[in-house]
Amino acid sequence: MALINNFVGNLQAALKKQGMSQAALAREAGVHYVTVNRILKYRLTPTIDVCERLAIAAKMQPEKIFRKPA
Repeated sequence: MALINNFVGNLQAALKKQGMSQAALAREAGVHYVTVNRILKYRLTPTIDVCERLAIAAKMQPEKIFRKPA
């Protein structure tokens, strides 16, 4: 559970930092915006592929997306 918490926290921080909406992130990552919303609300656990695509779309290095947020 800690990894998904780290992932969501880092993704939310990246969105806020860049002023990016969930819809914009979804478009960039090639996933449905409802999927992004469900992930950010802990209603859906993403696959590794989706995690990587979201990290790249949020301009994060995929290997850092699961690290504990600062």
